[in-house]
Amino acid sequence: MNKTRYVAIFEGGGPTVDIIPTETSPGSGLHKRAYLLVLLGVIALAGGGRGTAVFLKRRHEAGEEKT
Repeated sequence: MNKTRYVAIFEGGGPTVDIIPTETSPGSGLHKRAYLLVLLGVIALAGGGRGTAVFLKRRHEAGEEKT
């Protein structure tokens, strides 16, 4: 928690405005999760492709040794 937050206090009846925007839309957290799920899906797909390639290569090599 190396964050520093500066707060200014003004007296008066005017509206207050946050300098740092806060998340107001309820779906904004969903976008972050969606990007993470897409990234994990791509990684899983690449791992599955690599695993399939290794499996097929070993099966092919084992078939050549038997003949």
